[in-house]
Amino acid sequence: MQEALGHLDALSRELEGHALYRWIGDSHLRDTRRHYDCFIPLFGFVMSFPFYNERYLAFRKNEKESEQDAKLKDTINGHVLEDRTHARLFLADFRRLELDELWGTRRGSSLMWALWLSPMLDPGRAVESQRIQEIVGHEAAVPAYRYLHVEQLEQDGHLLFSATTSQALQVRQQTGITPVYFGMHHLERESGHVGTSESEQVTFSPEQRERALRLVERKHALSVEMNDFMHRFVQTAEQAGGPGPMLKHERDERMRLVREQLDAYQAGRLPAPTWNPRPDTFTEQGDLVAAWHRHHADFVGHPISAMMREARGKEALFMLRCAALLFAPRISALHTFYLQDCRVQEPATGPGTPTVDFLRRTFSTEAELFLHDWEVLDMDALIPWAPAELLEWWFFDKTYGRPEMEALHEFRRETLRAPNDPLLKYWAILSVHFMSRAFFGNLRVLTERFAADHPASPPLIYLEGTHHLLYGQQEPDWREPPCPTSLAHLPATYAQRRAVLRMMDAFATYGRQQFDNLARALSTDREHFAFLLDEEEARIPS
Repeated sequence: MQEALGHLDALSRELEGHALYRWIGDSHLRDTRRHYDCFIPLFGFVMSFPFYNERYLAFRKNEKESEQDAKLKDTINGHVLEDRTHARLFLADFRRLELDELWGTRRGSSLMWALWLSPMLDPGRAVESQRIQEIVGHEAAVPAYRYLHVEQLEQDGHLLFSATTSQALQVRQQTGITPVYFGMHHLERESGHVGTSESEQVTFSPEQRERALRLVERKHALSVEMNDFMHRFVQTAEQAGGPGPMLKHERDERMRLVREQLDAYQAGRLPAPTWNPRPDTFTEQGDLVAAWHRHHADFVGHPISAMMREARGKEALFMLRCAALLFAPRISALHTFYLQDCRVQEPATGPGTPTVDFLRRTFSTEAELFLHDWEVLDMDALIPWAPAELLEWWFFDKTYGRPEMEALHEFRRETLRAPNDPLLKYWAILSVHFMSRAFFGNLRVLTERFAADHPASPPLIYLEGTHHLLYGQQEPDWREPPCPTSLAHLPATYAQRRAVLRMMDAFATYGRQQFDNLARALSTDREHFAFLLDEEEARIPS
């Protein structure tokens, strides 16, 4: 263990000279807050850091564990308990330093773009996905190995926040505000080490030693990859006049493409695909297909279905807007879930990688269509909360935000457990669909009434379930894919079937909670969301 920690220390000293830290410490930017622009690629990770600690790093108590393992677990859990508070420190600086204005994220749609949707930021999200994959596998269940994961994360944090703290005095002199997340207050909590002497008695066999050293090397490589990307991002942003204009230009271009595709679709020049990821009949995996249909039927029969069927006029519009607000994080985060978490790591353990690659790349564009509907429903103008308040609600509200974030991270955990099994990745994609198919089936009656009530308004496309408008951007052969679009014909082992059923149960449990929350927002908590009804007739053409 000490050799692995020593190797980690040596790699950390190497990383200390990275160009990113020099860029942060330079004084070449007129607005000193701009030295924190490099955190935009980390935006989603920083806001999710409490869940990263709670869902992936923390250990549950086990009465049968050795004294040594218990000490390591207690040290890790104590560290996690403190680290989970850091996102609120970030929110404090985000609010007081007015980073929302500096970064061009003053509206709900621009927050979603920077957090989850921007293709420009996908390389950073890929690293985050790989980091999660490292700590949900069997190896990281061993306390000594997870200790190395946390130690590496702590050393990374110490380097990064040493650099940001070097700018804190200049920021204070220019703004009169002392940063807490980017300053000494946070750095004092990023010592660079997890604990003290609890690891000294841990010994490794030769095989364990090699595994530990490889783990450290992999984690270091991810750190270098992330730092390289953050540095490239800020250099590009400087040339573009800042990250705000750069991200806005990207989003405007992508939304222009959405509108062009919508025009083609309405003119009959963009037919819907004929393929389906779901098998039409019971096949080799008939028990899994049957379980999928049971879960789907459960969602179709949820009480929210009757509420939507009965809604008319303003009530239908209110329901659509509530659904958009509550489901925005899940819909947006599916971009990364499909594109990164559902990627098959080679070498694959079975056939089907081309099918999974086709589905994940194709579906990863769908969330961009949601932004179109967000604009049509005028959500940016209606939400009365400042950006920091919206972030706090989306991520930490005890009723609506926190449960949804826990759901998203449970999806990621289940999907990343088996990184190189195409069959499990396929069923992860399908497990999203038994909920979403019911969701869009329920919403269609509302979108049809919206279209009838607002004939001059652009149509709702994502909420209508018209998802194929951007498929061609990721897969040029999306109309006639060169591979099967279902893997339900393949033989499945007992272990695979158990894993798929566990995955479906997890997705269904958390999915029902989201349906329950939507019903609650529309009924008992209705007054809390009354702002979504304000002046709607003035905003949407009719």
